[in-house]
This record gives sequence, structure tokens and C-alpha cells, in this order.
Amino acid sequence: MKCLACGHVVQRSSKFCKHCGKAVAPRVRSAPPPAASPRWPLFLALIAGGVLVGAVVMRLMQPAAPPEPAHAHNHFEGTLRGAALAAQYPQVYQVASAFICPCGTCTDGLEVCDCEMVKGAAEVRTKIFELLQVHEVPHAIALIAAEYGHRKNDPASSLNLPAPAAALPWAKPN
Repeated sequence: MKCLACGHVVQRSSKFCKHCGKAVAPRVRSAPPPAASPRWPLFLALIAGGVLVGAVVMRLMQPAAPPEPAHAHNHFEGTLRGAALAAQYPQVYQVASAFICPCGTCTDGLEVCDCEMVKGAAEVRTKIFELLQVHEVPHAIALIAAEYGHRKNDPASSLNLPAPAAALPWAKPN
């Protein structure tokens, strides 16, 4: 150890320097300061928490969508017909089965017709679906009959269909 006043070497056990007589203070070794812990995990957690709180606030600020009625669908496939139409849209099938295709070129029932003509089966079935969103079946039948005609049990239908089998003189009664 060295004397702080004169710089000569002094024994550790000495209380005074032999050369200059100054008191020698023993040096105390201190522990090194603890290493600073990294702060990036704290910053990362604060940023993630801020993003999460922001997302929750944004979600709470959005207006709630009105509940969709159970019978409403976003899209109707007008080309469905027959059993597929009956399975997926039974009310559309029920209304369509009361009509003959109004296209004027065929005599198929509206529920099974596959023509894609203007004012044909696909267009009328789509119209039936739209009407059933706001009307009951009997009212939808009346509206379709008024707009397109060709109701199966309507004798004034514009199609020239053969008379029912019971009205034909050569037909066997059922």
C-alpha cells in the first residue's frame, strides 16, 4: 500500500507513514455496483399493454350491428330447384310450386324449371325469396300471381296448356 501524502510504500498494518508521519487510512475495498438489469422487457410490456387497451377501446366505440332476423339470408341462389330448393328454402319451394314458369317457352312447374330466360324461373324464385323476407306465404303467392301470372290452378293462365286429364273424354278416371 502507498502513502497518499508522499507516495512511499507503507505496510498494511502501519497507522502512520514512516517517511512523512501522516496517518495512513486503510483502504476499504467496496463491492462493485450491481449490474443494471435490462429495461427492454419492461418497455415491451408497456407497449403491448397500450396496444391491447387501445384495441379494447376501439372495439367498445364501434356501434353494435343490429341482430339479423332468423329467417333472413344474405344471398339467395335462384338456380336452386327441386329437392335442393325444398331442403334449403322450404317456403320459396311452397310458393314456387303454385306456379308454372312464366317465361312462355316451357310448361314446367316453377319449383323445378331450370330455364334462365328473362322473367324465367330463376328470376321469379329470387323475387319470391325477397317477398318472403317481409310477407307471409299466402300474400307472397298473391303478389307473384299479380306480377307474373301463371298460377297452376288459374284457368285464365296465358299459357295454352292441355286440359286436366279428368276433363279429357278419352282419359281414364283416377
